[in-house]
Amino acid sequence: MQFRSDSKPHGIFSSSSKGDENTFLGIDALSSTMTAVPSIEFMNELLIRFCSQEINPQLQAAAKSLTS
Repeated sequence: MQFRSDSKPHGIFSSSSKGDENTFLGIDALSSTMTAVPSIEFMNELLIRFCSQEINPQLQAAAKSLTS
């Protein structure tokens, strides 16, 4: 994977979070749930879901860029 940086301005992926309301809501929900239900299996599922929601738009953009 090639992440965007000053030295790689044309990288496909961004390593920073979007910083939008959905991201903050997702982080808050993840934090609250992990505190309320300290189950490793449940935490893994929540973390995977959160990361998937964050990176999916970048994966879609990369796929579109590669197929255009």
